[in-house]
Amino acid sequence: PRSKDSKSETVLLDYASPNIAKKLHVGHLRSTLIGNALQRILTFRGYNVLSVNHVGDWGTQFGMLIAYILKSHSSEQIEILLNSPHHFKIETLTKFYRAAKERFDNDSEFAREAKMMVVRLQMKDEVSVQYRLWNSICEVSRREYSQIFDLLDIRIKEMGESFYSTMLDSCVESLVVSGIAKTNRNIVFVGSRTNPIIIRKSDGAYGYMATDLAAMRYRFNDMNANRIYYVTGDEQSNHFSNLFKIASAAGWLIEDSKESSGAKAEHIGFGLVKKSDGRRFRTRSGETLDLINLLNEAIRSSAEKLKTFGPAKTRAQNNYNHHKMPKSIGISLVKYAELRRCRQKSYVFKSDEMTGNIADSKNTAWYLLYTHCRAKALLNGVSEKSLQSGSIKLVHESELELAFEILQFGRILEIALSKKRPDMIAKYCYRIALCFNRFYHACSVKTGPMKVSREKIVSKFCKALRTSLDLLGIVALDRM
Repeated sequence: PRSKDSKSETVLLDYASPNIAKKLHVGHLRSTLIGNALQRILTFRGYNVLSVNHVGDWGTQFGMLIAYILKSHSSEQIEILLNSPHHFKIETLTKFYRAAKERFDNDSEFAREAKMMVVRLQMKDEVSVQYRLWNSICEVSRREYSQIFDLLDIRIKEMGESFYSTMLDSCVESLVVSGIAKTNRNIVFVGSRTNPIIIRKSDGAYGYMATDLAAMRYRFNDMNANRIYYVTGDEQSNHFSNLFKIASAAGWLIEDSKESSGAKAEHIGFGLVKKSDGRRFRTRSGETLDLINLLNEAIRSSAEKLKTFGPAKTRAQNNYNHHKMPKSIGISLVKYAELRRCRQKSYVFKSDEMTGNIADSKNTAWYLLYTHCRAKALLNGVSEKSLQSGSIKLVHESELELAFEILQFGRILEIALSKKRPDMIAKYCYRIALCFNRFYHACSVKTGPMKVSREKIVSKFCKALRTSLDLLGIVALDRM
């Protein structure tokens, strides 16, 4: 079913948004997978969805990184980075970033130089060393996260902070002219002098708020978005609250959620992914688990487990099992382990849960995928014509239970969309799989007078589970 306004509405999803020059770690999973699931749900419901990767490719961190490289490396080393960025790995840039951050925090003169570097970078002098270094750094980083996005089957348009750099002056000027923003000693701010929201710093550098304001205006005016959803951590809730208030004062959006029309924005927050000690993952500390390593381990673990499935001869003949299936299952394990959690809650990361190596193996993608394969096997040799003819008769209690859950799909979808909670779809997948397996063990499908009716039930179950898994970005397999 589609909502009555979905065909005419364009929803822009801002998610993933990694920072350039930093490796993606497991803490980046939430925004990426929740955002992608919402993209799939909205698209399924008929909305025109624009997905944007607002990468952190601008600002103070680049000033300090470029200043560090220029100060700590010879001209020959800098030339290599400028002319042959493919020789560099993201690990090298991450080391540079950590060293630059430590120096920035402890050396006031270096901090001053880094801030001035930001101003020079924002001038966009494309022949300058600073700007060329920035381009090379972005290229190295893009290669890293593109590999991960490809594994996760994420299709998203990169429109980083730098994309809006030429729009900052006019955006901020419009806020000053309208009286929303004030100036004092070259500082542009909103609010009181005692508790200001800084838009432009005294040195002329723009902060995150200016970039987000320019991005919002562009998305509404030029990309024709009706709604913008920001999928980021709960720790940014104050920032977005201030952003929405300023944009509302400027007339760019309507803050009143009861209004049925007009431009709207919403922060879809989520809890932290924590380490075993309860602290959050941070790139600068070096105590992170790289996301690419987690995905590769999930794929490797899936390949090992598949070796135990079926006779060796059958496995040897099944090329799909050996090459494509481990990757599909491994990625599905990670996606389901994340998306089955309520987004508002924080959790302690455990790699075994992500790769499916846990005692309770039912509530994993393994169980869901195997259940789908089991159901599809019951339909081998059954014609589409047979599935379309006749009626369904519900006799056994397990049939009634399964039919009831199948019919809940539309209701669950609506609630999941309204609450922006993909975990409700994941929980539905698990619930309906449990119902099917009770039905499978209690009722004969391939023989007996109820054969045609029960085959139809199995077919409808497959459709409900396959569709639900697809909304989570998980590919339902027909065999394992």
